[in-house]
Amino acid sequence: MGPQMNHKAALEKSMSLLAERGAAYGDPAFMFETAAKIASLILGKDLSPYDITTILEAVKLARRRVNPALDDNYVDQINYTSFSAAFAGDRNRDTTAAAAKRPQETSDAKSSAGGSLAPVYSGLR
Repeated sequence: MGPQMNHKAALEKSMSLLAERGAAYGDPAFMFETAAKIASLILGKDLSPYDITTILEAVKLARRRVNPALDDNYVDQINYTSFSAAFAGDRNRDTTAAAAKRPQETSDAKSSAGGSLAPVYSGLR
């Protein structure tokens, strides 16, 4: 961590970043639920908001290993871990996976060229 940032500064910066991101993107639960639905469709397996925040924690840990002096890695890690804690109680519920209905394979979906994305996006409503 940079020589200027102590543990209290890291927590204060993480709270400030939460407020900033909240103003820019809205409710974090909605954003992580949406990300889980999109990732579920892309990967063809059910993912939850908890899964998404855990993956983002792993990304921050990998970045921290490459550059341990970058304060951003620690601040983001604090926030992703707090989101994981918030979603941990819901991780056994299958509401995200049920809401992310996979489109049925059609001739459009089989064709890699000119296929429609409408079936994919309809599952996100």
